Amino acid sequence: MAGTIVVSDIRSDNDNTITFTSNTGETIFTANLSSGIDGNFLANTGVTAAVYGGASQIPVVTVDEKGRITSAANVSISAGGSSISAGDSNVAVVDSGTGRVEMNVDGSTRAIFNANGLGLGPNVPSSGIGILFPASQSASSDVNTLDDYEEGTWTPIDASGAGLTFASPSGKYTKIGRQVTAWAALTYPSTADGSNSAIGGLPFTIFNSAPDRSGGMIGYKSDSTLTTILGEENNTFVAPRSNDGSRISNATLSGDLIHWAITYNVS
Repeated sequence: MAGTIVVSDIRSDNDNTITFTSNTGETIFTANLSSGIDGNFLANTGVTAAVYGGASQIPVVTVDEKGRITSAANVSISAGGSSISAGDSNVAVVDSGTGRVEMNVDGSTRAIFNANGLGLGPNVPSSGIGILFPASQSASSDVNTLDDYEEGTWTPIDASGAGLTFASPSGKYTKIGRQVTAWAALTYPSTADGSNSAIGGLPFTIFNSAPDRSGGMIGYKSDSTLTTILGEENNTFVAPRSNDGSRISNATLSGDLIHWAITYNVS
């Protein structure tokens, strides 16, 4: 039959080698019991003999239906300025070559990782190590999603309508999601004004709901009447109150130093 090679002799030598010989006397191939089959009889596939893959590369090979490798190449996985993206280009991880890795979805930057941590959106962390939220909150409708964190300062002002000027007013706040905690210190001026006292300037508007207005804690006071403060819903001021819950006038707080804090919810 055309193309058929008849093996007429199989010989085993003392060096653990088995030789297959054709009926024409040609050596078809040899197999060494120690080192394997002599591959000289195999046809070249065109694949370059080399080591493929490494710490910064992955091997990409093509295999035919008979299990033979017909092509092989290396693909870099750590080149600066490159990107790895899905076939539809909706998701990509981009190393911009500036020491950060960006994650993009549908053409918009959703997160940036660098030596300072994680920045949400296009924000780049610039100091320390932590999570950077956008300057303007991108609110989520999922109640289990933390979508905002902020720290800052604010200045207490008179909100009673009497036009009073507090001495040395100062304030700080921390916002975590919907919850805001604000701290303040101020001294009332000498006044005989009988209007109900109100301290405004809160950094965020209190949510328009009675449970969200919360109550405040008096850390220090130089007045015996003042016992608590209560936030006013849908407003940015608190109302100093007495032990029975009634409002306190500006005149009652004349010259008083007050340190206080309040925790409330925003929309």
